[in-house]
Amino acid sequence: MTVPLTILFSLLAAFVLTISKAVLVSRLIRDHEYSLRNLITISVLFSAATAQSIASQCSYLGCGWSLRFGWVPQILRSVFGASPMSDAQLIVLAMLVYALLSIHFFGHLLGWAIYALSRTRTLIG
Repeated sequence: MTVPLTILFSLLAAFVLTISKAVLVSRLIRDHEYSLRNLITISVLFSAATAQSIASQCSYLGCGWSLRFGWVPQILRSVFGASPMSDAQLIVLAMLVYALLSIHFFGHLLGWAIYALSRTRTLIG
């Protein structure tokens, strides 16, 4: 499988996961089973990771492909000392975690938007 095709399938999977998360969040809000704590937690984690990635130094992998995730190995090295994973592996792992966090964050936002639109349509009609 070629790299562009793999990227396309990854983006398609992320889109489908975001839409399914949005539908689930909208349904939970409608059924009064949604906790705002989920949205707050996801928002704080997403904002903190994004702000730290924007403010950090470039790494050889981070600046070329995404936000700068060179801060992850630095923090892990300062907390735990030596790591069994290389810096490049930690950066890729951080990028995957950030991708999952992004899917959840945008799924929650889209879920609220779907709920607001359906609620507005109910009030108008």
